[in-house]
Amino acid sequence: MTLVQDDGRLDIFLTMTCNPKWKEIDDELLLGQSAQDRPDLVARVFHAKLEDLKVQLFQRHIIGVVGSYVYVIEFQKHGLPHAHFLLIMTPGYKMNNPDDYDKLVCAEIPNPIRFPEMHDLVKSHMMHGPCGSLREKSPCMQGVPKICRFRYPRQFNEKTSQGEDSYPLYRRRNNGIEVTGHDKQVIHIDKDQENIVINEIQKFQDARYVSLPEALWFKDGDRMEDIVDREKEKNSMFTAFFDKNKEDSNARKYLYKNFPKRFTWNQSNHCWRTRKPKSMIGRLVYANPTEGERYYLRLLLCHTTGPTCFEDIYTANGVLHLTFRKAALERGLIENDDNLSQCLVEASLFQFPSTLRRLFATMLIFCDPGNVRKLWADHYDSLSEEYRKQYGCPERVQNMVHIDIGVFLESMGKKLSDYDLPNVNAHIELQSRGYCEVQEE
Repeated sequence: MTLVQDDGRLDIFLTMTCNPKWKEIDDELLLGQSAQDRPDLVARVFHAKLEDLKVQLFQRHIIGVVGSYVYVIEFQKHGLPHAHFLLIMTPGYKMNNPDDYDKLVCAEIPNPIRFPEMHDLVKSHMMHGPCGSLREKSPCMQGVPKICRFRYPRQFNEKTSQGEDSYPLYRRRNNGIEVTGHDKQVIHIDKDQENIVINEIQKFQDARYVSLPEALWFKDGDRMEDIVDREKEKNSMFTAFFDKNKEDSNARKYLYKNFPKRFTWNQSNHCWRTRKPKSMIGRLVYANPTEGERYYLRLLLCHTTGPTCFEDIYTANGVLHLTFRKAALERGLIENDDNLSQCLVEASLFQFPSTLRRLFATMLIFCDPGNVRKLWADHYDSLSEEYRKQYGCPERVQNMVHIDIGVFLESMGKKLSDYDLPNVNAHIELQSRGYCEVQEE
């Protein structure tokens, strides 16, 4: 998004994937070895080809002059690295019509007689399926009725056209060329559940896995424990930003997100150095409002120049605050909870208390109120109205309201303990209340 803000819309998304059958890899394998046995070789060949691709794109301009770009290298768990490039072309090389698309993109199977090598490559590496009626249990088949989430098979198109969603519909002529797709096998982990296909994306685990080729991108002789320990002792880009502001008064003019435009990160010494004239764009990692202090720190960094320590960021109007949120509030970067309170007041005039409790839970998750306890106290009477009429015990009423809000929160992936609310009495059970709407939830 930072590139788009400065240089306009993206033109090309390009992916380079490591091929274990590359000649440079095959020629170096010993008898009986496969690419999986030589992660060092895979990493070195991929790195060399990646550097060559960068030369082709940014120096030889094989697809036109690139104005700005960003790329990331990813390592798959089974060991094959790949790189994703986002390219923004200069005005004279942007793709603006179907003829421009056809010059760079071909979505047709190459003719095996005229282009035998290209035909074999496409057949080996770029065919999707089988899915659809040929294999309804394919992981790409989703929904009711089940259809391929990648929208295969695609319709034939005699010519390239512009789709309604701004994406092009590439030319796919029915030229009579047929190929046989990959032979794939679904592996079932549990023999008692043979009809269940494991979806790795849905079963994603929040963890960090370092594959062998990725580990070999470190220097020879480095141990993972030494790398981790060594990194702990060094400045991060952020803490080095403080140090640069302390020693260089000129650096204090710039926001953290604009620092890479004027300074370059020295990986060896972990410090910022003045950049030689060259175009560079920086950005801050995205943070969601539900992340709390991390989000407010990012917000403050987008509006604070020249901090030399964390205390400078915590300070607003000459007062040192205890949280980033409070500092952002005092700087006028976020609103207070008056609008949320007014919303609850208006809703209480015509909504049932059960609806108000759902609204309150929604506000906790999506509106990130600054003072949850005050919002609770100000509107507790409206939130608990029918329970106070049914029961005389204030503690029981409060617990019932808490349980209702807790059920709504859990349905949206949160829980009561995530917020500054009074504790719930664990002895009161939800099912004993006979509240049908909550029981259905």
